[in-house]
Amino acid sequence: MVLLPPPDRAENSAARASQRGSGNRCGHRPDAPQLAIQPPAHHRARPRILLRLTKRLERWYRDPSCLAFAPLQRGRKRQRRSERREAIVALCSAVLHYTDLVTLRVGVVDPITRQYTAIDLAYLADLAGLSLSRAQRAMDDLRASGLIRSFRRAERRDSSNGTQWRGRAAVRTLAAGLFALFGLADDLVHARKQASQRAQKAATEARLRQMEAASRAALAPLLGLDRPRRRPPPAAPPDAAPAAGTPPETVAGEALALMRDLLCGRKR
Repeated sequence: MVLLPPPDRAENSAARASQRGSGNRCGHRPDAPQLAIQPPAHHRARPRILLRLTKRLERWYRDPSCLAFAPLQRGRKRQRRSERREAIVALCSAVLHYTDLVTLRVGVVDPITRQYTAIDLAYLADLAGLSLSRAQRAMDDLRASGLIRSFRRAERRDSSNGTQWRGRAAVRTLAAGLFALFGLADDLVHARKQASQRAQKAATEARLRQMEAASRAALAPLLGLDRPRRRPPPAAPPDAAPAAGTPPETVAGEALALMRDLLCGRKR
């Protein structure tokens, strides 16, 4: 299980909190909408195609009558209120930040093992600076328009009190049509191919490291690599006198070697 750090909601919703008296008391300001999110500082930069889609989604807030955004209008003749559009765009920004290009699933994916961890709506709402109710309505709009598919999950728990079911974070998947809607269909194919190649390369390198570590551990007892290494004693200078406490055998051996060199005519 990958644990996510709690988002700093104070940074994302400070502007909204100071404007509770405007509109429907949700902190919305039509002239200064809060559409972008503040991702955690330790996160890496997201793929360019996701950033491009985020920017094009923001156009819908500025121009809701554009025909390219018809699915979000859901056949309504009346234009959606600006605070509803703001919630949809802000939630989409949070969703796209946690979208895996290989699978288009929303969540955290380990780059090596490809283990997937879903993210609940409450976390996405905090990241987008929205209340849970506003985020739920925005998610309902995205699901009804076919831009996001959601699959609910529950965990069964048997106890002495009987069988209980506990809800888990839903598995959400972006529809490829969302990218096509904004003219990014070809870019999506190219970006997903590159992301898949990066994932395969990372997985291959991880397997090689594991095999190398396993081989080293198996051969260590045979080669004596598991024994503690002893440092050799430092070599003394040739003309240095024997230090105090030098064993007599060593002194005698050095004297015999010196005499042998003199008899053989070798200089030292």
